[in-house]
Amino acid sequence: MRLYELGRRRLAMRLPDVRDSIMREDRSWQLELFEAYQLAVEFRDVLRLDPSCQELFEEYEKTCLDLERDVDRVMRETTNRACGKARQSDNPTVLDEARRVHATRGCGRLRRSIFEMIMKAQGTVAGLVQHVF
Repeated sequence: MRLYELGRRRLAMRLPDVRDSIMREDRSWQLELFEAYQLAVEFRDVLRLDPSCQELFEEYEKTCLDLERDVDRVMRETTNRACGKARQSDNPTVLDEARRVHATRGCGRLRRSIFEMIMKAQGTVAGLVQHVF
């Protein structure tokens, strides 16, 4: 199964209020968001097993919660727009920002960011292991 699909299903379980919207989405930038969430959750779960990586674990836990919050907001905004409800504010929303990034920089920005964080963390963990042994 693809990473974005695993992330989609995981988010659908975590966010039951927007589950239907999550399961319907097929825009590439949203699939990238689902994939980034899956990568972050997988690495967070690995870090959970190592008490020496507590600080890094907490960082990934926060990243996962931030992604959940963003997906929830995006799904609600998408649903509201589809129902014809007006936005409450002139400030750019998460949905607007995601569309802007997708249009100007292409897919994968968030996934690359998460991947870079994972590579950095793995380097830190590898350094700790080499130091210990």
